[in-house]
Amino acid sequence: MNTGIQDAYNLGWKLALVIKGRAPFGLLNTYEEERLPVARTVLNQTGSNQKLFISNHPILRFFRERVLVPLMEIPAVTDAIVYRGSELGIKYRGTALARSHEVPLMQTTLLPKRESERASVVDRLRFHRAPHAGDRAPDARYRDAATGLPTTLFDQFRGPHFTLLLFDGLAYTEAGYARLSSVARRVGELCGEEVEARIMVSGNARPATLDRDGAALLDPDHEAHKLYGASAQSLYLVRPDGYVGFRSQPVEEEPLLWYLGELFASVAPLRRTAGGTQGGVL
Repeated sequence: MNTGIQDAYNLGWKLALVIKGRAPFGLLNTYEEERLPVARTVLNQTGSNQKLFISNHPILRFFRERVLVPLMEIPAVTDAIVYRGSELGIKYRGTALARSHEVPLMQTTLLPKRESERASVVDRLRFHRAPHAGDRAPDARYRDAATGLPTTLFDQFRGPHFTLLLFDGLAYTEAGYARLSSVARRVGELCGEEVEARIMVSGNARPATLDRDGAALLDPDHEAHKLYGASAQSLYLVRPDGYVGFRSQPVEEEPLLWYLGELFASVAPLRRTAGGTQGGVL
């Protein structure tokens, strides 16, 4: 059941974009790339479980009755089995739609300098430990800057749209907020309702220097920033099925638009040429 639900959601948003003429037909190829390995794993695991639980072989029966059954009475083991069965830990790292952009380590500072948006080595390590492209985007609590009401990231992800999370980091500079606003506006102009941008503010109130009218989400306890390794400015593009498609530290417009150019026909003119650093995947 869990496999079927994820199969349907994975194919559904891709098929919708292609049918509407918003994405190239090649996007559908990524369905098999991402989901076929999952199907194989599930079938292999099901076969192994069946042999283990119904076999009359003396060794397997001894292992089942004397080892496996007592282990399953341990809450931590039961939780691990349930988590595995839910398939919430599935990852698509290394596939065509999983991309990351990071500046070379030599261009970072050794320690954080909060008067600057430049990432440090410490920031990079935090970002490295955070969800990668191809991972399921985790949930986090925050407050809506417009209403002040508490809500969650999963509430933002719900629906057939992509969600662009633009984290301000911990520097709070005017130039930094201007950059986030510029990226959000540009993506809105090119992608329309297909991508909803959210600026993640690590504070209790909307900054006066944030000149964009779009949605801002307040993260006063830095829960989301810590979870996403965003102590320096970072962005995550979350797909309609809840997986991270693209992530970047620092926030730069060109790599994001190049990625979107492979997804959406409206952004196609922004694709890099054959002489660029990466080739098209769709």
